[in-house]
Amino acid sequence: MGEYAKLYDELFDKAKEYTTTSYELMKLKTLEKATSVLSSFVSRVVVAVFVVAFVLFISFAASFWLGDVLGKYYYGFLIVGGVYALAAVIARFFVFKRMKKSVGDVIVMHILK
Repeated sequence: MGEYAKLYDELFDKAKEYTTTSYELMKLKTLEKATSVLSSFVSRVVVAVFVVAFVLFISFAASFWLGDVLGKYYYGFLIVGGVYALAAVIARFFVFKRMKKSVGDVIVMHILK
């Protein structure tokens, strides 16, 4: 009977070790995926900030230039604002679904990598 108890103890110890190792592996894989998604997100945000700053300065320059050409600065700002409003409406109706799907695909790709 003592031999069976020893075998059960060994089996229990191996199962406990396997469970602990599996849990640690799962934690490390989860950390790797979270880090991958977060680093991708942060790098895209940094690029987006630079693109927004570039577009902002170009927009101001175009607004002032159009205002100078038209004789009143607010005309330039109204025209540039109208162009952005038109672009937003077009993006909402034609690009939004594709953009949402592509962002979701990128996130899933990084999670499943």
